[in-house]
Amino acid sequence: MKCFAQSTFAFAVASLLATAAFAGDEGAEPPPFGLTTNVVATQSDKEVIESCLAGSTDSPYACIGSVAVVCVKLTMPRGTRQEASCTERERMVWQTRLEASIAEVNRSIPASARRRFATLQRAWQNYYTLKCDFISDDLPQERSATLQKGCELREIAARSIEVERYLKHQKKRQRS
Repeated sequence: MKCFAQSTFAFAVASLLATAAFAGDEGAEPPPFGLTTNVVATQSDKEVIESCLAGSTDSPYACIGSVAVVCVKLTMPRGTRQEASCTERERMVWQTRLEASIAEVNRSIPASARRRFATLQRAWQNYYTLKCDFISDDLPQERSATLQKGCELREIAARSIEVERYLKHQKKRQRS
């Protein structure tokens, strides 16, 4: 397992470095690791998450942070810690996965179950919004934003993993 974690970390670093090499306008000094004002998750970010999940089927929660942590570590030598931007890049990957899983759940369950699932999703969205707002309360603005983004990443990633597990379980039941 340690060997897999090291190879996943190496893959993440290589992917993020490749992203950095091709980011930015020609001739302009690119921001560290493709980070711009409008943060966008890259294909390599998606690949890092997918690779980690493929190798961590028993513990997918260990993959949360696999893009953000590497991104932050790689930006630190430049003296520009990009915690909120790095976290947002990864959050967007998990958000996309979650939205795709929700759409698949909605296609695969009866109407009565869809209504209950929609109610559950709204309750979860309220919960994570309140939780992440609370965590970042009464802190200096920069620290508050970092904690809030980190909370959102963890909550959205965990929910994505949970919904994806539900879908796998549901597909197994349908085959039986």
